[in-house]
Amino acid sequence: MKSAIAQIVLGILVVGSLIFWAGWVSTGYLYAEGTLPGIDTHIMGVFGNPGHVPLLEAWPFIYFSLGILVFGCGIAQYLNARLQAVGIGRLAWGIRLAITQIVLGAVIVGSLVWFIGWVELDYGSYTKLYKDVEVVMHPLPGWVMRLISWKVVSFVLGLAVLGCGTVQFIKARGKPQ
Repeated sequence: MKSAIAQIVLGILVVGSLIFWAGWVSTGYLYAEGTLPGIDTHIMGVFGNPGHVPLLEAWPFIYFSLGILVFGCGIAQYLNARLQAVGIGRLAWGIRLAITQIVLGAVIVGSLVWFIGWVELDYGSYTKLYKDVEVVMHPLPGWVMRLISWKVVSFVLGLAVLGCGTVQFIKARGKPQ
């Protein structure tokens, strides 16, 4: 039952990770900071990133769905454990849920690899022509650290879902029928 509660919490954390990405990380792909050389001063400005990847708009829906599925399977695993406690539950249902959790964990990790390798925009510096002057654009201060932190935490969450599903599978296999 503890691992089922852990799965529910992990599902909530996966959705929370997406909310953090949408609120504090994704904007860094859209805005950069550059210094515009003036006659005797530099002017700072924020400009839209010219890169546009349609998958960057589709990926959040996939990741959100995975979080909701982890949450739902955690609830189902919890109900299964409660039913088994009163002698009504079926062992095969618990094994199937555990296998589903393992697959969901692997898909979450895979979706992050897919995001980092193919969906994500290049977040390095680039040059933009502004009023006939080439301006070097850089990510906003602190954004790269938020991005890296989000990637690490999200990857660990995916591994935690995978590990929790594995624990549930081992427990379900070890119970007598």
